[in-house]
Amino acid sequence: MMNNTEIEGRTGTLMTVSEFKECCDDTMLMDGDGSGDMIVNWKIVTSFLMGKYHAKVIPSERHLIPEHVTYILWYNK
Repeated sequence: MMNNTEIEGRTGTLMTVSEFKECCDDTMLMDGDGSGDMIVNWKIVTSFLMGKYHAKVIPSERHLIPEHVTYILWYNK
């Protein structure tokens, strides 16, 4: 995890998808805590999931993160 990471003008905690899922599984991150952007090649991406575009990811939807996503840039509320 890397705190205060800036990507495309947004600053948050950068973590691998594995780290993000582990934090969610251990209840260190919950939906009310904030949300994150999906990162591929150091760019913020959106994904088309369940019939709509998702720009943000929340812990309860971690199972929907596409395999090509490498990092999550997390923003606490």
